[in-house]
Amino acid sequence: MLTVAGLRGNGILGIGLFTTDCGSGCANAALPRWYYRCDASGACVASAQSLAQQVANPVARFALDNNGVVIDLPPIADTGAASVAGSLIFGIGTQANNTLGGASVVRANATNGYLVTSAGGQTYAQSYIDSGSNGLFFRNTQLPQCGFWYCPSSPQTIAATIVGVDGATRALAFSIGNSSSMFASPNNAFNNLAGIGARGFGWGLPFFYGKRVYTAIASRDTSAGQGPYYAF
Repeated sequence: MLTVAGLRGNGILGIGLFTTDCGSGCANAALPRWYYRCDASGACVASAQSLAQQVANPVARFALDNNGVVIDLPPIADTGAASVAGSLIFGIGTQANNTLGGASVVRANATNGYLVTSAGGQTYAQSYIDSGSNGLFFRNTQLPQCGFWYCPSSPQTIAATIVGVDGATRALAFSIGNSSSMFASPNNAFNNLAGIGARGFGWGLPFFYGKRVYTAIASRDTSAGQGPYYAF
């Protein structure tokens, strides 16, 4: 998806844990891979960028329901689904349809948004929850690989624990299917697609199926205290 036609859009605007995409780090220093200043000849160098000029989380700019979001997706079969319909709900604890209910809160690092994940005998200190990732991403040398994806001959279930910065934990299990079989099917959505991650553990879109996942924005008040946190 390297072209506008391939992406079917002009860009992707994230709505994560923070009000801006880089925060004080980019405001105070010229960090690589974030913002650039270019001269008339087209030569570009990294540049600091004030908070007011950084790409903003649009939810944080709302007049109401501006403390986070809820993504509510139905469960799907292990064989996948051709399409999935769900809801993106603005706000946490601000309306009748976005209350936390019995969801467990896992607080994220206030600087970088990371959590800790323990799975398969390994600990991944740089872990994140991201509906923009099309699979679960982590490094595991025990699983068969087909290119950049895992492809066990039969589904594998792995127990995991997500740990917040306050020590709160949430235990869960996830399944890994054969990626080659998935890609050969007519389906587009999968709850057990997993690939190789360079570092950390990425809880991508498969994590969201069958859950209500809450993302609370940093320093915004919610019914469970201030963000940043996830709840599910």
